[in-house]
Amino acid sequence: ETTYEETPACDGGLSFGDIRIIKPHPTEDECVELIQNGAVDGASHGSDPTTHWLHRSGFTYAAEGMGVDGGDALATQGQLAQYLDQRCFELNFGRSYEITAMVKLSDNLETGEAYNCNPAIEICPEIGVIAYGDTFTNLVEPAATMVMGEPDAYGYQQVEGVVDISTHMRDAYGILFYIARNRDDLYLFIDNVSMKLLPDATPTCENELVQNGDFSSGNTRYWRAYFFNQGVFSAEPGRGGATDTALMSSGHNAQTSIDPTCLLPNQRYEVVAKYRLFHKAEPDVQVSDYPGPDVQLLGDESEIVARTTGEKTSDGWDQLYGHFVADEWKTDLSDSLRLIFRKGGDYFNVLDDVSVTPISNSCDQLIVNGDMELGQRVFWVGLGGSVGKATGYTGIGALSHSRSSSTQGMRYRGSGMGFVDYTCFSQSNPFIVTAKVKLLEGGSTTTGVSCSSSCPTVTLRIVERVNGVTSNTNIANGFASQVWETDEFQDFEYLYTPKDDVEYFELQWRDFPPEYDLLVDDMSIVPRVTNAPSESLVPSAEPSASMLPSEFPSTSLQPTELPSTSLQPSESPSASA
Repeated sequence: ETTYEETPACDGGLSFGDIRIIKPHPTEDECVELIQNGAVDGASHGSDPTTHWLHRSGFTYAAEGMGVDGGDALATQGQLAQYLDQRCFELNFGRSYEITAMVKLSDNLETGEAYNCNPAIEICPEIGVIAYGDTFTNLVEPAATMVMGEPDAYGYQQVEGVVDISTHMRDAYGILFYIARNRDDLYLFIDNVSMKLLPDATPTCENELVQNGDFSSGNTRYWRAYFFNQGVFSAEPGRGGATDTALMSSGHNAQTSIDPTCLLPNQRYEVVAKYRLFHKAEPDVQVSDYPGPDVQLLGDESEIVARTTGEKTSDGWDQLYGHFVADEWKTDLSDSLRLIFRKGGDYFNVLDDVSVTPISNSCDQLIVNGDMELGQRVFWVGLGGSVGKATGYTGIGALSHSRSSSTQGMRYRGSGMGFVDYTCFSQSNPFIVTAKVKLLEGGSTTTGVSCSSSCPTVTLRIVERVNGVTSNTNIANGFASQVWETDEFQDFEYLYTPKDDVEYFELQWRDFPPEYDLLVDDMSIVPRVTNAPSESLVPSAEPSASMLPSEFPSTSLQPTELPSTSLQPSESPSASA
C-alpha cells in the first residue's frame, strides 16, 4: 500500500517578485584583466586546466608540459572561448583592452611539433569578440591577429590586438571571447592569454592625438587591422635604425583611433607619416608605387586627409601629408574616429612616425610647401594634363606637362586637400603672390624656352567662390619681363586682394602653348606690408625658416571639400616626371 504525506500549506511562502537578483558593481581592479585562467597552468597545481574555457566544436585537451616555457597549455580541434564580465564594459566604456596570446599550430597532438604559420601569405589563428544584445549581435573580427616573426623556442607565435569598448559592448547582455584556429588540418595550442585594460591614455588634447605613432614601444598597441584584413606586425627597423621598430601590414590596411572629444571645433590639424613599400614578389626591394597609400578619417562620414607627396626623406622613406578641419561630423561622435592607412595589393607596407597635431592659427603664409621640397603630388594636380617634378629654382619644382590644349595646366589644392585657412581672407588684408616660373620645351625637364619678342604668355588664375558663386581672376601680366631665357626663371609677382567670406579657393597655372611645359617653384602668398610703398612690398619667394620646419610645414590651413574624383587620374606621373 502506498501512502502520501498531506499537501503542505503554502501560506506565507514565496510569491512572484519576492526574489531579486542584484547585479553588483565591479571594482576597478576586477576589470583590469578579463581573461580567467589565461595561463592555463591548472594541471601543474592539481586542478583542471580547462576551467573557464569552452570549446566551440571539437574538444578541449589539457596539454600538460606543452606550453610556453614548459608549462601547461590547452589544445583543441575547434575554437576555444570564454564569456567575459560584461559589467567591465559598462564601467570602462570608451577605453581600450589589449589582447595578447601565445598560440601554436601542430599536426600532432601528442608531440605538439610546431607548424610555423606565416600571416603574410596564409590564414593563421586570430581572436574575435562577439557582443550579444537584445536587438543586435556585433562581431569584432579580427580583434587580434598573429604578428610576423619566428616562433619562440617552444614553437609558439604571438597574437595581439587592441579592442575599443563600443556602444554595442557596453549595452550587450553577453560578450564572448574566442580564439579561432582557422585551419581544419591542424590542432591549436594556446597559452598566456590576456585581455588587459590599457592605461587611460586619453591624449592631453593639446598636441599629439596619435598614440604609439612611432612604434617605439616595439608592439602594435593602439593599432589593429581594418575590416576583415589581417594587419601583421614585424620588427622591421624604423626610422630610428636597427633598435627602432615600425608597423608592417601585409597588403592590407592598418588603423588606429582618435578620441573625438580631443578635437576642437573648426580647428585645423596636420597629418604626417612616413612609409616604405615592398612588393611581395621582391620583399627586399623598396618600390615607390603610385598612387601609394592614402590616409582616411572615418566616422559617421569619411574623408581623405593625407596622400603620398612623391618625394622621399633623406633616409629613403616616402611621405604622407595632409590637413583636415574638425567640422561637426568629426567632433559630434559617441565612438572614436578611425584613422585608416589604405594600400591594398601584393605589398608589404611599413609605417612609421604617424602624427596628427593641431596647426597654430597664422596668416603669415597661405601656401603650403611652396618650395616643393616635400614633393608635388599631394599639393598640385593636373588641370587636364599631368604634373611631375623637375629641378627647380632651389631643389625641386612642380612640372606641368603632357597637355593637349593651352587651357590645360596644373592646379593647387587650395580647398581640395584643405591647404588654405579661410579665416585669413578679407578685402582689408591684401597679400603678395610670388613665384619662380620657367617655360620649358615640351618633353624636357631642363631646356628652357628662349624668346625675346612676341613671346608666349602664362596665366595664373585665382578661383574664388562666395555664397555659391564662383569667380575667376586671370593674371597674365604678373611677370617682370615677358622675355624668356633658356636658363633663367621669371619672377612672378601680384598684389592679391581676396574677397570676404571665401568658401572655396584654388590656384591654376594655365593658358600657355600646349607644345611647352611649365616649371614652378618657390611660390608664396604672404601678407602685404602695409607700412611701406607698394612697389617695394614684394617679399622673398622663400618663406623664412621660422615659418616652415625642415620636413613638414605647419602653417595655417583648412580643408572644406575633396577634389572631384574626375581629376584624380591626372595626378599619375609620366616619364618626364
